[in-house]
Amino acid sequence: MNKSGYDEICESYTEARNEYSKYKDTCLGFLDGLILNFINYIGAPHSHFRFTPFYDNVNKSNPDEMYSVRQAAILGDDAYWNIGVLLKINDLAREHTESYMLIAIKVKYADNNYDLQFNSGGKYFTFKVTENTVEKCKHFFDSIKNTIINTFDNHLQRVLDNEKEIRRIGF
Repeated sequence: MNKSGYDEICESYTEARNEYSKYKDTCLGFLDGLILNFINYIGAPHSHFRFTPFYDNVNKSNPDEMYSVRQAAILGDDAYWNIGVLLKINDLAREHTESYMLIAIKVKYADNNYDLQFNSGGKYFTFKVTENTVEKCKHFFDSIKNTIINTFDNHLQRVLDNEKEIRRIGF
C-alpha cells in the first residue's frame, strides 16, 4: 500500500520527535548525574542545592516553586540544555547567615562527547568530557568551585574599585 504525502510527513515528524526525545534523555540523564557528582565531590548537603530554569542569563523560575533537574532544564537555540543551580552557602561563623550562588550550567552531546559550560562573569567556560565520572569531570568541578571561592575572595575589592555602582555586598 502506498503512503500518502501526509503519511510521509507524519512519519518524518514522528522520527524527529523520537530523535529529540533520545537527545533530551541523553543530555538530561547526564546532567542529573553530573550535578549529583558535583554535590558529592564538593561535600555539600543535598538540601543546599536547588534547580531553576535559567536561559540567556535570565532566571526563568518562580521563586516559590521547587524544580527537578528535568523540570528546570531549557533547550537553547544553540542545542545546549541550560539550567541554573542554586547553591546555598552558609557563614560558618554566624548561625542562620547564608547566601545563594547561582551557577549557570549548559550541556550538549555531540560526536560522542559532552560539551559542558558554566558561566562566570558573563563568560562561558567550556569543557569536553566523554563520560560522567568524578575523575573525568574533576577539572570542570574544580573550575566551578574555584570560581565561587574567587567571587567571594574578590567581592569586596571589586565593590570598592567600582565607584559608579551602588555598593552592596551580597553576604
